[in-house]
Amino acid sequence: MRKIFNITAGILVTLMLLSGAVAMSSASFLGNDPKTPDPATGHIIPLALRGFGTRYMTEQEWDSIALYWNVFHTFLGLFVATLVARLVVEAYRGFMQGWRSDGS
Repeated sequence: MRKIFNITAGILVTLMLLSGAVAMSSASFLGNDPKTPDPATGHIIPLALRGFGTRYMTEQEWDSIALYWNVFHTFLGLFVATLVARLVVEAYRGFMQGWRSDGS
């Protein structure tokens, strides 16, 4: 069971990092975007990235990279759910071992 959790967690981390790298590289146009909202040009959607700061982009720019960020966050959520599931399973195993050993 531990091997399955480790393999699943490894795959999810790899996919999460890969999708995060794709999302960061697809957001390379952010260097040209303004640091303050500019409704006249349509730059009103904020995106905060480490190293870039908060940049404001247009709706078309966000639509072009939103899928990559959604995939990243999905894999991040699945990874956290895997860790929580492993914690629950290990706690249950420990409880059951303690339960069985105290009664004998």
